Amino acid sequence: MRQSSHVFFTSAAIPAIRARTAVGWAAIAAAALPLASASAQRTLLRESFETPSRVRWAHTWGSAEVTNERAHAGERSLKCSVENKYGMSVHHCDFRARAGATYVLAAWLFVPKQEKECFPVLRLSDVGWKSLAEEAPGTKIDEWVQLQCQWKNDAGQSQIRVSLHNAPWKEGLEGAVYYWDDITLTEEGGAVEQPGARGRNPNVIEGAAVTPAGGMKVSVAAGKVRVFGKAVEVVPLTLEVPPERVLQIHDEQLRLTEEEPQGYGKGTALQHCLGTGVSLCGCLEPGSIVVAEKAGQQGRRYEQGKDWRADEDWGRIGRLPDGALGADQTVFVSYRIRLIRVDTICVDTTGRAYLGQGDDQKFCPEIPPVDYGSRGLCNVYLPYGCTEITAKELYPIGEPFPEPDVDFLDAHRARVAKTREKLERGDSVTIVTWGDSVTAGGDATRPEFRFPDAFAQALRYKYPQARVNLVNAGRGGWNSNRSLPLFEDDVLKHKPDLVTIEYVNDMGMSEENLQKNYFEAIDRLRAIGAEVAIITPHFTRPSWRGFAGVETPETRPAVGYLRKIAEEKQVALADASKRWEHLAAEGIPYYVLLRNGINHPNDAGHQLFVDELMRLF
Repeated sequence: MRQSSHVFFTSAAIPAIRARTAVGWAAIAAAALPLASASAQRTLLRESFETPSRVRWAHTWGSAEVTNERAHAGERSLKCSVENKYGMSVHHCDFRARAGATYVLAAWLFVPKQEKECFPVLRLSDVGWKSLAEEAPGTKIDEWVQLQCQWKNDAGQSQIRVSLHNAPWKEGLEGAVYYWDDITLTEEGGAVEQPGARGRNPNVIEGAAVTPAGGMKVSVAAGKVRVFGKAVEVVPLTLEVPPERVLQIHDEQLRLTEEEPQGYGKGTALQHCLGTGVSLCGCLEPGSIVVAEKAGQQGRRYEQGKDWRADEDWGRIGRLPDGALGADQTVFVSYRIRLIRVDTICVDTTGRAYLGQGDDQKFCPEIPPVDYGSRGLCNVYLPYGCTEITAKELYPIGEPFPEPDVDFLDAHRARVAKTREKLERGDSVTIVTWGDSVTAGGDATRPEFRFPDAFAQALRYKYPQARVNLVNAGRGGWNSNRSLPLFEDDVLKHKPDLVTIEYVNDMGMSEENLQKNYFEAIDRLRAIGAEVAIITPHFTRPSWRGFAGVETPETRPAVGYLRKIAEEKQVALADASKRWEHLAAEGIPYYVLLRNGINHPNDAGHQLFVDELMRLF
């Protein structure tokens, strides 16, 4: 039996990915790269029980149910019933904690007059149930009482737990009940996470750092790691990371074009350097190409620079017009290709560190699972041709994406309120997804995994009485400049209730250009009563974004322009870029989500768009 160290990037894992990625939102400013300040207060939880909860509550001991028997405000509250053996009832949910931040938990409690006594407590604790701050109602009964507790994270804990607790450890209290309502948790101050930075493993109590040790070796330092709730002493150890495999390709029969090989599309492709239709940059081992007249490298061997030329970065080749190769001649080409891989460094219950080796792949390698009874510490990303492990190849397995800022999310949910209300009523809803090749489905393994289809299906699942009609208006290779003249036929004629806009191909545009296109599209949609959700785009290959590696903050000015447009026009924002920006902090090199190695996400990458959109619904 195996336990997941993180996300498996396969189509079968999409439901798990949906559950895993609790995607947060940062307060937006009219700037290219908005960041919440260290002093800003964020609302992590606002629970009134009037609508389905946005957080994952869990209940242990006793029972809990939403009821309309009484409420502090509104019509519903949470009724907790105590079990008999220990007098327990615990309703709880967990949140990521920021070092140095102050947390204030508040709630309203009603304890009715009843035969059995109860002892409810509002509590902040660590995930091991150790109380950090709490307040009890005292002797007040049959009235609503507000409780509040406060705690500052001076110890730098990575997680906190909100508990609605009844814990007297007293037998025979079955039948006692109490009611909770209007629960809030706020966070203020603390260390601000740097966008694109590596994460901090929440299960590391102290030490246990993974560092380069020269060549293909890494060192695991002594420390303490939480494995299944138990603090385990880590034994220091140096681990050898096996290099990726290199495959020899023999006698590939090709007719070479005269076109100069350049980039992913010009010249003749070496077939085993192709991903999903385009060449993979870095896959070819430089200097390994042999072009021969006959199989087995027999006959004449043709010379590079005289008879043929190549773009070895991209695995493309072409004949030279003045060389010895004829226009229709078939040649036999041999070469070597390199693979990529992700490994995971783990610790078992004895404190022994070991390497969980992933599978070598040409693209989209999966992050290996962690053995049951172990804890993943750090992922090791081996790009094409890796011969030395440095700090940039090490990805500590950090926290998931932060919980949503409730105020920001509520504001953006309000901007698609008409569509959501129609879904809740069970009406027919038409959604048009307007965009480029990613919207069209770029390199999803099956149509149902394209983000527009998966989004529509997620809505059908959440609102089973509604009829969700999807029109996919994505056009491969297009941007909003080229698409806007066809807006009437592609979008407006379908009389949509909601239109999503995704154009990674707009990222090179000026603010004026983007504003002109998006303002026109939004105004025309509002004229027919449609609502709009702008999707900020995913990350593309690092060199296209001006970076040498895959750990990077968002730097594309156009992403900031889109955020600004969403605020100025008061339309909803699904900030997928911020989600991709955080992958490095979770231990995930984002390149493993690019199925064509350039700009098309794999199924898990498409699902990230769906997760962002579904936060609006």
